[in-house]
Amino acid sequence: MTDTPILAAGGLVIRSDEDGPLRVLVAHRPRYDDWSLPKGKADPGETPELTAIREVEEETGVRADVIAPLAEIEYAVSTGRRKVVRYFAMRHRSETPFVPNEEVDEIRWLTTEDAARLVSYDHDQALLSADLEHLLSIGTVWLIRHAAAANRNGWTDEDRIRPLTKKGIKQAEAIARGLETHGIDAVYSSPYVRCRQTVAPLAERTGNTVQDAELLAEGARDRETLEWLTTMGGRHVAACSHGDVIPGVIRRLDAMGVPLHSPHGVFDVKKGSIWILALEGDRVVSATYTPPPPV
Repeated sequence: MTDTPILAAGGLVIRSDEDGPLRVLVAHRPRYDDWSLPKGKADPGETPELTAIREVEEETGVRADVIAPLAEIEYAVSTGRRKVVRYFAMRHRSETPFVPNEEVDEIRWLTTEDAARLVSYDHDQALLSADLEHLLSIGTVWLIRHAAAANRNGWTDEDRIRPLTKKGIKQAEAIARGLETHGIDAVYSSPYVRCRQTVAPLAERTGNTVQDAELLAEGARDRETLEWLTTMGGRHVAACSHGDVIPGVIRRLDAMGVPLHSPHGVFDVKKGSIWILALEGDRVVSATYTPPPPV
């Protein structure tokens, strides 16, 4: 038996409807004729969180955001090789009409009680005992670096009014499209024009106003910025800042032992990128990097 396990990830995807109980997503796999939580194998170099997000969407058409880690399941497959599956609680964001495929030929949104009766495996039943209300109470901060802006060296006016380029404007629109269905409660920004322009389309799409925050401005003390961000527990907010502040925040989280999910660790902070911070109360429990949108 090889010592290298097969790595996979999946999700307990939770949907909150206006009326009725919370529901979770289960999938039927024709190859095994079983019902389970959606999951799949990791691609090379992929973090477990990104695997879970990708596999859920590929198999079911459901786009979901990782809320928090749930469990790690290990078992032997038919060849005797170990398989390790990381499961995450995930919040439903949007979905496209389901199309049956080779992996999954049917999906259902069920109450946890109905799902527990249907799923085929004990470990899925155990995951379904999670406190869904608590999981959905976990807050999220989308910490955005401003999009592409006019070159600093060629700018002769005050730096605070340096605007986005055409590419940056396209990135801002793409960021807005990507986040508009996430239930954003508030939009904060550094007072610098390039930051305000980055989140203005998102604010418009979500019915918010852009609120200035000096703790997001260039030169802000990252410790104070992080302390302020942790007051957002239970809310879902977007916050736009700069290439000096965001790495400082992420380094502090790393030093505190917060799991960072990014191919390049704390050094990922490209213009238009996002660090997604999950908060339980006043504590950041995970940070996941999302690269800039392709434009």
